[in-house]
Amino acid sequence: MKNRSSLAEKSSTDPVSTDVAAITAGYRGGLLQGGKRMLSESVWMMAVYALALNVLTYGLFALDKRQAVRNAWRVPERHLLLAVLLGGWAGAMLAMRICRHKRKKTSFLLRFALALIVHLLIIMVLFLIFSDAEYAAWWK
Repeated sequence: MKNRSSLAEKSSTDPVSTDVAAITAGYRGGLLQGGKRMLSESVWMMAVYALALNVLTYGLFALDKRQAVRNAWRVPERHLLLAVLLGGWAGAMLAMRICRHKRKKTSFLLRFALALIVHLLIIMVLFLIFSDAEYAAWWK
């Protein structure tokens, strides 16, 4: 195993080693000293948000199906599509499959697909805005 002084000497002459050293130094400084906890908390919060929203969206679709069978007041389609736009698309797709609801209505399916695409585009833009990656530098 090489000692640290020989690695430091190599990194000063080798551009690849210099890049690796810079990346690992940033990793050690950011993620392992306080950043790791913040990252895990934000991932946890996003997972809870996604789960809660998908359960809510599934419930909205199931309620709408139940009301349709009873010929009673229905959940407006714009509320269903808003839930999809906010990120509840997985719950919506599951409800559409299990409850057999809104699967044949072409106009709704097109708006559903559009809401899903817009949601994914918003996620990509947010990633680019908050990312420190080089390929996202054109955005800033």
